[in-house]
Amino acid sequence: MTARPALLNGCASARIGLALACGVLAAGLPGGVRADDGRYSLGAVQPVAGLEVVAGAAGATWLGFYNIDGTSPTTVELSLISLPQSWQVTLSTDASSAGADVLALTVEPSSPTEAPQECGPLTTSVHLSGRGYVCAETAWLRVLVPKGDGVAGKGEVTVRAAATWPGQGAFMQEREFVFGVRVVDSPAPGLPSLPLALAAGTLALLFGLLLGRRIAKSQ
Repeated sequence: MTARPALLNGCASARIGLALACGVLAAGLPGGVRADDGRYSLGAVQPVAGLEVVAGAAGATWLGFYNIDGTSPTTVELSLISLPQSWQVTLSTDASSAGADVLALTVEPSSPTEAPQECGPLTTSVHLSGRGYVCAETAWLRVLVPKGDGVAGKGEVTVRAAATWPGQGAFMQEREFVFGVRVVDSPAPGLPSLPLALAAGTLALLFGLLLGRRIAKSQ
């Protein structure tokens, strides 16, 4: 997946580091499977298996899918199959979108390069050990844990990916991705929430404008 802002709680820093050198997971889906009408292939990246969120504020992480050994586009349907009761969890192609509980992606064949690629708005550049850089189609997982008594302090969210290939000899493969989510009282140190950062910036700007007016008036 160009860089896009994550919503909260360390997602941005995790994304930056992991987009450069993240562990590439064998997706449990075919890699370079040959059929009569071409090669079917799909790889997956799960940058993190855990996520921290503040109750009442959304947090996000992502999954990436790429197709560098196949000649046929791959359709990936993602769905939420388990999550704690009362939690609001959605899937989308954009970290800031509300999303839904089902998401479909089309992963076109691509070629890895030695240098990071210029990726589109819905993809992320990831590094594959021994292969190079590739633009991966991105699926964002957005988690909102409501405030209030009885809300679980931690839980698991499971996403299922079902991949299909059209044409003769088409088949389907499935893989589940599990995320452990922990609910915290405040964002991680050094990573202020987006509303607080915007408020601080606005106050600094207003202070600068007022100070400038007073200096001009005294002159």
